[in-house]
Amino acid sequence: MSRYVQKRPQVYPKEFIRLLSENASIPEDEAETLADAFLETIVSSLLQDRSICFPAFGIFELRESSERVGRNPRTMEEYIIPNTLRPVFRASKALREAVAEYAKQRKANENTLKDISEGDGEKNFQTVSDKASAPLFDDE
Repeated sequence: MSRYVQKRPQVYPKEFIRLLSENASIPEDEAETLADAFLETIVSSLLQDRSICFPAFGIFELRESSERVGRNPRTMEEYIIPNTLRPVFRASKALREAVAEYAKQRKANENTLKDISEGDGEKNFQTVSDKASAPLFDDE
């Protein structure tokens, strides 16, 4: 067994916009505008030091790492690594549970990933939990 994890297929911007367009039943140019506005809103909110919470998905937030001592491995010289702000994503409980359920199903049927990636090129991403299919925005 290899100690390296197999790299999974990625969804790049063009394909994401196509999927968004299909799922929302809107033209691709509107989906692109929507995706751009969504990402810009997340970035601008983070730059205002505000976290963004989607109850059924997760939280985008900034975390500050503390200052620490680093060491150059060649010279063994110590130096100070300053504190930094980093954007992080914390998955919701519903998303974590959905992924855990998917992992169980995938392990039980090793051909699941192969079946999803084969075929006519269309990806079949269905939620494995009713909790994961809850709306991203609550009207509370």
